[in-house]
Amino acid sequence: MLKANKVFEGVVKGIADIGFSNLAYTRGRFQEMEICDLPLGMPSGWVSTHVAEDFYRKYQPKEFNKAKILYFSACGPNLISTTEKPVYTLEDLKGQTLRATGRIADTAAALGATSRPMGIGETYESVKRNVISGVMLPLETMKGFRLGELLKYCTANWQVGNNTVRHSH
Repeated sequence: MLKANKVFEGVVKGIADIGFSNLAYTRGRFQEMEICDLPLGMPSGWVSTHVAEDFYRKYQPKEFNKAKILYFSACGPNLISTTEKPVYTLEDLKGQTLRATGRIADTAAALGATSRPMGIGETYESVKRNVISGVMLPLETMKGFRLGELLKYCTANWQVGNNTVRHSH
C-alpha cells in the first residue's frame, strides 16, 4: 500500500491504520533511534531488539510522538555476503558494491566498499544482474529472500555488522 520509506508518514496521515517500518529506509528521519543502527557489536537480533526497546523506553525519542509505537524489533547483524570473491581482509572490499541502506551504508563505506541503498525487494534482481556484488544483510535473508541462491560467500563480521531496527506503529 505504501512504499517502504513512506510507511510512518502514511500512518500519521491516516492512509494506513498500522505500519511496519525499517529505520534504514528513512535515514535521518529518526535520528535518535538510529543510534541503535550503528555497528555496536550486537551478536543477534534478540540482543539488538532488547537494546532498541530499552533505548526507546528510557529516552522516549520525540521523533515518534505523532504515532503510537507498538514495538521495535531488530534483525541479526548485517554480515557481508558476496557473489564472486570472499572477504577476508579490508583490501578484499575494494571494488565491491554492496546493498547497504541507512547507517549500514556508512559502515560499508568505512570498511572500503561502495554502498548501494535499495529496498530488500530489489536486492535479488540486483545481485542476479550483477548491479551489486554483494550485500550487508543478516544471515536469515539468505533463505527468506532466496539470496543464498546467488551469494557464494559470507563473512562472519558481527562485531562490525550493524543491526537494523524496525518499528510497528
